[in-house]
Amino acid sequence: MKVHRGIERFINDELPAVRRSFAARDTGVTRYLVIGLQRSGTTLVGDLLDQHPDVEWLGERFRAGVVFPYRFLVGLTSSGEYSCSGLKLFSYLLKARGQGPAARLLSKLHRDGWKFLAVERSDRLAQAISLARAVRNQQWSSRRGTADEAFVGRPREVVVDLAELEKAFQFLDLATAFQASFLETVPAMRLVYERDLEDEAKHQATASAMFSYLGLPDCAVKARLAKQAGGTLAERVANWDEVQAMYARYGMGAR
Repeated sequence: MKVHRGIERFINDELPAVRRSFAARDTGVTRYLVIGLQRSGTTLVGDLLDQHPDVEWLGERFRAGVVFPYRFLVGLTSSGEYSCSGLKLFSYLLKARGQGPAARLLSKLHRDGWKFLAVERSDRLAQAISLARAVRNQQWSSRRGTADEAFVGRPREVVVDLAELEKAFQFLDLATAFQASFLETVPAMRLVYERDLEDEAKHQATASAMFSYLGLPDCAVKARLAKQAGGTLAERVANWDEVQAMYARYGMGAR
């Protein structure tokens, strides 16, 4: 069944993009990738970019198992309808190919003029808790003005499953190291969630810096995503003492 789904996805999604890539011409389009891990702020970065009239934001189109990643990426961004086109790339999706092939892919894209926005989160524990919570609830983001917004953005006590949290943390630890290893091979604009994205008051400055990096005129932006939770970790996590004790060996403190 998985094999059939993989073939179907290749025929319906990847193959058309690969075909377009061979017909693509150098039309002066600026192509970009937003590279990061889950719960690092990549969706927010995309939402800010998407508000520029000259930017095409294709979202999370790159999936595991892409057979021809270079051709797929070029084909996706070859619509010709915008002067700037790009999408999100979760870096761990390249891990199966190994560090060398991942680095070579980015190097080839860089030689073609692609731009890279690398997003990371400095508070790994907060990221792991956010990831474990999102996986369990299957809720990754909420837009303002929707029914979901009534249930997000407020401090709410939750009990964190320590086994799920450990899995999330181990995944992020390995994936972050892998991302750092292949991003060393290309220049990129670095964004840190806590510095550039967490505070809504910094969104305009961050967006303006991204537009400048992509060679675009400035554009006013406004946050359209609602925070999934409010307050500090100590306020939100009912078993915070257990969580702290579990991760004391990593030297992480409360927020």
